[in-house]
Amino acid sequence: MSQFDSASAGSSATESFDLRPAPSKRRKLAGRGLLFFGAILIGSIAAMPAPYVIERPGPVFDILGDKPDSALLAISGAKTYPADGSLNLMTVSMVGSPRQTPSWLELIGAWVDPAQTIIPLEEAFPNGQTAEQNEVESQKMMAISQQDAIAAALNGLGMDFGREIYVELVSKSTPASGKFVAGDLIRSVNGVSAKDIDELRALIQESAGGEVTIQVDRDGKLVELKLVPFKDDDGAYRMGVLTGYVYDFPIDV
Repeated sequence: MSQFDSASAGSSATESFDLRPAPSKRRKLAGRGLLFFGAILIGSIAAMPAPYVIERPGPVFDILGDKPDSALLAISGAKTYPADGSLNLMTVSMVGSPRQTPSWLELIGAWVDPAQTIIPLEEAFPNGQTAEQNEVESQKMMAISQQDAIAAALNGLGMDFGREIYVELVSKSTPASGKFVAGDLIRSVNGVSAKDIDELRALIQESAGGEVTIQVDRDGKLVELKLVPFKDDDGAYRMGVLTGYVYDFPIDV
């Protein structure tokens, strides 16, 4: 073998060549353009509002307070005793409203957080309810809840107090519409006194869809209302009112 042949053999054994065609500049630019467009599209979708709202824990308040003037609970008309420790009240805050709902990016963050809950917008704001109306309703429900809490505490202490059933809301397009007025105190059904809401419901069920006579106290005057309860999807008879309790407590809380 000649020196030339030996050098050629050694070179072919150590060198290799890439025979694949190099990508063109146009293809590179097109790929980068697609990636850029895709990133913009994903970012736009993530920032778009969604038909959901987020419920998550809000601030926590100590009802007893560290100092007497910072306590959220005050009682007069009864002997009280100092309390040790704390009684924390956790609030719930809502992210989103009909005007501005959370973005999909925010929803993804809430979805992976077990402390947050995602609910449909129409569940939080039914029938096109505005954020202002929702706030008023929440405050009203809080006031009712506070009264029920006082009643539960006094019941636990064995204290007697008065309680009456009242009409909180009258639903439209129901037998109660045009007959009941919000604030009516319900006295009896077909002459039978209803001591609580459960008894009121039982008396309405006994009508089996027949006409009932409801006696209410309206601004100090007794008024008799006649109506025919309707059957709901669950098979129960309803009048079309939302009821609650009005309490007469012996102390102020």
